[in-house]
Amino acid sequence: MIAGRILPVRGKEALRKAWELRFAHHGGFRFAEEEVFIDVDQQKVLFRWQLDWPSSEKGFAGKPEARNTL
Repeated sequence: MIAGRILPVRGKEALRKAWELRFAHHGGFRFAEEEVFIDVDQQKVLFRWQLDWPSSEKGFAGKPEARNTL
């Protein structure tokens, strides 16, 4: 991030480095697939997943946390 801008991440190695610090101290995380929809004609994909991991939030540290996203 530079001055409030989020820069694009390109390539497997760059993606790994971008997420490395976030997961370095949060062992036990797991991505669970919830839904995949592929529209071949429109060349679009919807991928919905849930991230399960130990919370790092104050007062909840180490307790199970789940985050959903598209």
